[in-house]
Amino acid sequence: MNTKKDVIPQVRTYTRYGTESVVMFDCAESPKKRRFRIDWLTSIVPYAVRFVLRNDEERVKKSNKFCSTLNYRHLIAIVAMFASFCANAQEDWHDCKCNTPIYYRVCESGKDYQVKCKFTLNAPIEKCIDIFCNAENHTKWIYNCIESKTLAKDSASGVFRNIIEAPFFMKDREVFVEYKIVRNFDGSVNITHTCLPDYRPRNDKYERITRLKSTYIFYPKGKNSTEVDYFTETGGPANLPDFLLYIFLCKSTQQTIRNLQNM
Repeated sequence: MNTKKDVIPQVRTYTRYGTESVVMFDCAESPKKRRFRIDWLTSIVPYAVRFVLRNDEERVKKSNKFCSTLNYRHLIAIVAMFASFCANAQEDWHDCKCNTPIYYRVCESGKDYQVKCKFTLNAPIEKCIDIFCNAENHTKWIYNCIESKTLAKDSASGVFRNIIEAPFFMKDREVFVEYKIVRNFDGSVNITHTCLPDYRPRNDKYERITRLKSTYIFYPKGKNSTEVDYFTETGGPANLPDFLLYIFLCKSTQQTIRNLQNM
């Protein structure tokens, strides 16, 4: 006659990583010892759990191999999904197809636009900073800038006013911009431009630019070479057609970079 000790079965749990633990259950009604195996069949979300009775050591080994293979497959699937997500995130950016790599995208609002690019200037970094922060230079390199004036200035910040010529059917654009200079430990320099929509009373002659934020990061690449990372987000008319988007975002940026490189 079996004693209670003889009829305590072992339940072996196998995790997804092949490790094994043994749990003892008191089950006096069982006629003999049994070994149960819990196979975890993984999926992305949720995990499906299946309990299968195993009596054969060889089948247990085969099942372990199957679970191990299944885990690798799920790992590959997760990596593939993450890569696909990253690729889709990049699809929002449109290539301007210019000599300089310039990319733009339309924000969800339909009336905000972002532009990013990278280019090189054949000048030392300090000269580049002076060109960007000295408003009197802006008419020489900012696309369609017909008037510029410094309104406030100190060693690391300032405010300037620019007038941007618009097509004949639109008013010229007026923008007040605050700039800030941040010098980093690695020798690079950040310059940010943020528009100040209510800095001065509005003039009916001009359309006031109310949404603009630009960042320039300057990296010294030698005695007379500076690499620039540029990113900007600006407001504009909603749902512009493609040809106006090209002029507004691509052509203006390309010509601005060209003017800088020729200074």
